[in-house]
Amino acid sequence: MHARTHQQITRRLVTAALIAPSAILYLLLLIAPLALIVPLAFDRPRLGPIVLRGDWNSVNFVRIATSSLYQQAVLNSVVVALAVVALALLLGFALAWQMARIRDPRRLNLAILAVLAALQVDLVLRLFGLVALLGDVGMINRMVQAMGGPALGLMYNSLGVTLGLAQLCVPIVVLTLLGALRQIDSDLIDTARSLGAGTGTILRRIVLPWVAPQLAGAGLLVFGLAFSSYVVPALMAGGRVPVLAMQLYDQIMGVGNWQMGAALALVLLVVANAMILANLVLTREARV
Repeated sequence: MHARTHQQITRRLVTAALIAPSAILYLLLLIAPLALIVPLAFDRPRLGPIVLRGDWNSVNFVRIATSSLYQQAVLNSVVVALAVVALALLLGFALAWQMARIRDPRRLNLAILAVLAALQVDLVLRLFGLVALLGDVGMINRMVQAMGGPALGLMYNSLGVTLGLAQLCVPIVVLTLLGALRQIDSDLIDTARSLGAGTGTILRRIVLPWVAPQLAGAGLLVFGLAFSSYVVPALMAGGRVPVLAMQLYDQIMGVGNWQMGAALALVLLVVANAMILANLVLTREARV
């Protein structure tokens, strides 16, 4: 009895020792900044270094709620993020579905490596590649103009931001869905086809219900990345599409208004979590 108790205590101590480094990093890198941001957001704005003066009020949030610039930034952030979710899930599902049907392990491994390679390339380099492709003098516009057509506005607007974020998120969707799609029994698909079911019916009645949890999870990941992105809107729109992340950066790094930046960070956090919570609720109701 004493030996068993000693083993349990030892196991718990080992578990605690393994968890402690991650827990400490979590507290330092997430909880501590949030503990600073919340009171800072309710402090009266002052330019300069971070100083909590205790002059608590809601002037920062009133300004956000009444300013057309910040209202437009919130709207742009939500709309672009939802568009990226739809586009990334559509493209990612189509690619993952084709990869799941590969039976040769070597070909499948090459396809997975190609997807992983896209994640390994630096984001800025990938965006510069898109600029060369979608820019006003990029490859696509040169081809269109060579055929006598007008130049297409593929950048410096919401479309450019959406395309830039989609190419960032599609590999994440593919890797999230691939494992679940590979688990679908091919005999089940063949049986459905033999009974007269078309591709649309198979996807709607068999495949999509099977991967619904993974689709929801991928959608949440994509929304979080797209909603909080700063680099992609900055490079693909050149500041012409105001989003929350860019306004936050401008307030802190450009103006030095840490209080306003903290308030914008809280708004970004609340809106993102509200959308994620709504997604979880809708997904749970759909399952029921």
